[in-house]
Amino acid sequence: NFYIITNYSNLIMFGLFSREQEHKIDGREVSIYRDSRGNFKQLMKYILLVCETERVARYFPRIEFLIVDFQKKGLGDQSIALVLTKHLKKGKAVVYLDISNQNRDFKEIKSTIIHELTHIWHEQVSKMSSTSAKIHKRLSKVIANDVSKELKDTRMMLQVFIDKIHYEGIAEFAAKIPSGLEYSKKEFVVNYLMAKDSAKEFNKLWAIFLKTTKINLKRDYQVLSKKFEGNKIPYIIGLHMTHTIKYVFVDVTFQEIAKFSRFKFLKKYEEAMSHGDLKPILTRESNEGIIDYNRILGDLTDLYHKNL
Repeated sequence: NFYIITNYSNLIMFGLFSREQEHKIDGREVSIYRDSRGNFKQLMKYILLVCETERVARYFPRIEFLIVDFQKKGLGDQSIALVLTKHLKKGKAVVYLDISNQNRDFKEIKSTIIHELTHIWHEQVSKMSSTSAKIHKRLSKVIANDVSKELKDTRMMLQVFIDKIHYEGIAEFAAKIPSGLEYSKKEFVVNYLMAKDSAKEFNKLWAIFLKTTKINLKRDYQVLSKKFEGNKIPYIIGLHMTHTIKYVFVDVTFQEIAKFSRFKFLKKYEEAMSHGDLKPILTRESNEGIIDYNRILGDLTDLYHKNL
């Protein structure tokens, strides 16, 4: 997970960590802190093993891991790991791990850490969080003043959804490479079918929301927002899209995909899907996707006129 948070005044945790371990690995620094009681020796061992063996970890001269109770620290109950925008913008490699990770095996821990470190690497090569913040700020200014708060929030939520498909897809792809991700038709079909199910789930949630009325708009927005929170739809669709680009365009590097803008990423995916006969999962230009971005925006405009 990648939290876009700019105000941390309610997170009292800073400065309260007891220093547990400082390590040097090939000249790189790895620090592990914890603020909860418990036996974290195995988890710490796994963290160090990932930092020693995985390519993305070797990208950073210093990495800090903070083992905390997410619920007690106000970091939500939907995640087991995350990075914060505050640290991303400063170029710091800081990964938060929930205490529940002490009960997970090495394969799961490795995948989780690679996923989070990829977010940090992604920010450093593309400034994705800074770009997202600028897009969201610009978007909030162009939305008409007479649009209700709930419709404005829905529009912003859709933008976040597109953003997450990109950056969570990149991170999911990276996390699956060590376990043997293949650029094969079989792998493509598996990822496609999972993404297709996720797209249908999104459309179902969206269709329910579109039945809202002016009276129920606030309630229905809250329901939709809650269902989107922690939902794996953008992860699954993003993984499929990243894998498809690599599968079709073998000469396009992973780093080049990471540097794509959101809409260049989507355009390249549409181009990749045009080489086959399957319906694309998400589109913006062709209007052929199971989820079509412009169609969704049109739905939102219709909803605005309906609730004037």
